[in-house]
Amino acid sequence: MGQGQKISSEMQQAIIWLSRVLNIDQITISLNLSTCSIRQVLSYFQTHGTIPNAEEQSAQDDCKGNRHLRDIDIERSHK
Repeated sequence: MGQGQKISSEMQQAIIWLSRVLNIDQITISLNLSTCSIRQVLSYFQTHGTIPNAEEQSAQDDCKGNRHLRDIDIERSHK
């Protein structure tokens, strides 16, 4: 993966899943990512219990094709 490229949420989930059975070097080879990128994703997951930008992605998915304001949208804006 090129320098400065954002890692997709699917790829981040794959990193978390593979980290249960493989070490960082094996994940690097399997997914063709840098060890630094993998360490960042794993560190974020260990600290926050979620992948980076997971909430942002789910909010975008909720809004696709739906332009009506719902109570869940209001709840999110107050957090």
